[in-house]
Amino acid sequence: MKATLWSKLGACLAFLSLGLGLAVSPAAAPPTRPPEDEQDLVFLGESRPVLIRMYVRIDGRPVQAAWDDFMKELFAYLDVNGDGVLDKTEAERAPSAQQVRSGGVNLGGRRGGGATKGPSMADLDADKDDKVTPTELAAYYRKNGLAPFQVHFAGEQASPLGGLALLGRATEPSVEAVSAAIFALLDANGDGKLTKGELALAPAALLRMDENEDEIVTARELVPNAKSRGGLFGAAMMMGGGKKAASGKAKALLVLPAPGVAPPGLDKALLERYAPKTKRPGEKALTRQELGLDEATFRKLDVNGDGVLDGVELAGFAKRGPDLEVVVRLGAEEREGSVELVRPKGRPSLADKVTRAGGVALLDLGMTRVELRSDAAKEGGNLFGGLVRQQLLAQFKAADKDGNGYLDKKEAEASRTYRNLFKTMDRDGDGQLYEKEVVAFLDQYERFQARAKASCASLEMADASRGLFDLLDANRDGRLSVREMRGAVGLLKRLDRGGKGYLTKADVPRTYRLTLQPGPGGDVGQAGAFAALYGGRGGSEREAPGVGPAWFRKMDRNRDGDVSRKEWLFSEEKFRQIDTDGDGLISVEEAERYEALLRKGP
Repeated sequence: MKATLWSKLGACLAFLSLGLGLAVSPAAAPPTRPPEDEQDLVFLGESRPVLIRMYVRIDGRPVQAAWDDFMKELFAYLDVNGDGVLDKTEAERAPSAQQVRSGGVNLGGRRGGGATKGPSMADLDADKDDKVTPTELAAYYRKNGLAPFQVHFAGEQASPLGGLALLGRATEPSVEAVSAAIFALLDANGDGKLTKGELALAPAALLRMDENEDEIVTARELVPNAKSRGGLFGAAMMMGGGKKAASGKAKALLVLPAPGVAPPGLDKALLERYAPKTKRPGEKALTRQELGLDEATFRKLDVNGDGVLDGVELAGFAKRGPDLEVVVRLGAEEREGSVELVRPKGRPSLADKVTRAGGVALLDLGMTRVELRSDAAKEGGNLFGGLVRQQLLAQFKAADKDGNGYLDKKEAEASRTYRNLFKTMDRDGDGQLYEKEVVAFLDQYERFQARAKASCASLEMADASRGLFDLLDANRDGRLSVREMRGAVGLLKRLDRGGKGYLTKADVPRTYRLTLQPGPGGDVGQAGAFAALYGGRGGSEREAPGVGPAWFRKMDRNRDGDVSRKEWLFSEEKFRQIDTDGDGLISVEEAERYEALLRKGP
């Protein structure tokens, strides 16, 4: 199938304090997309289901190829005698998926009870022939969280960001709290309706919450008393290891086993999501209007032409050309990560409903908005790895009760940390674990951790429905500037579909965020918590890079892309001269025009 790449999406966007970027390349020859790139997903939005195809590449290679190479490297390390299979001793030195993700050891454990235990022979030997093949080893990791493509849901595991409360740092308010706060601030008379007059007064209403008086309003300022969920105990639990939360959010995104193969229960999920409450019990079919599909797509699915889709036809939703295609490039070779939107020929596509918004591809489906982001996932120094190494070596000395320089099996069994690591670290199998073997183990597993991050991709889905905040945040930087607040009055025309003359909460679309990044996703436990606390992932706000002439960048102290009268350092007359549209803000374009006039001279 021939395809062309759409226009170029650029710019950097931070997500949890990491550099995010998304770019669409200009029209060019279609990228090479071998089958191992492809990953299909069905997103169940409020308006309609969407079949999305992602072509995922890491450092220029298909993600599946990168993952296969990592599995070969890991197997070769475990196959000490080089006979091409793992015997029981070799197999039981294999790390758990969590050990690979954390660099070899997780000292906290789910209940603070020592290092994570690796898989048993029974876990790995699928055909029970007393040997483990490369295929069986790869199948274990694929099943246990180290698949080449992974999907995680925000809130699925306890976030290490809760640990920020321990240091007295501000926590990020929930999307629900932000949505409620901004609506209440704009609803001056509290009648649950936002009129044109109330929306026009948005800057004055919101700037009352500008605590640091930088003419920028953030989610934290809108909800200044946001608290960490679970308090001190909850934060401590997050530091010790994640816990899955019961959530129905997983139903909003279904992963296809392979392109064109419907995931189990797709027809049931579609019926549950889109069947109106008025349908009779047992009625298992949906109309085009209920599904929100265009006529061409519905006709292809309606095989018997009866005007409804039953179970078999609903499963066919996944067995066709995708509604939206993107090529995602990740990895160390990608400075920011990129997502290229593919515009197909000869069949319907939702590409026309995708717009650029400050480095984010925004799919607008009416009552559902989907943000597609890429995350370069740049990492800082391995501070946590250094702390673990120090602690592990200190515990080695403490466990060596007879002081002979090594741990025997009895000493290791008495140590909560070393009882589960003894076999794995004792590579020569002599029953004696020396400090140099511990250091070699940590060095090797740090390499494995780095290889894991470069051999798989993870997609995180989050309900980011902060209501009017998202609609006003035009450049998607997590902050509201004065210019963006002024855009509130324009929301009435966009969202008042019934011509009521006002907006209610029901008129505000839901926003979902799909963020693709290299490496395993959903990281929890000590490593995730330390990354959050010491320069890793953090809040969603970012400060846009300075643009425009040097004088403009220096005066634009809040980095919102405008110079206000408050930021202006010279005369009012000069301000009015540069502010040609008279809106009280000097934009980048106005600054550059003025700079060009200066260079041109009298």
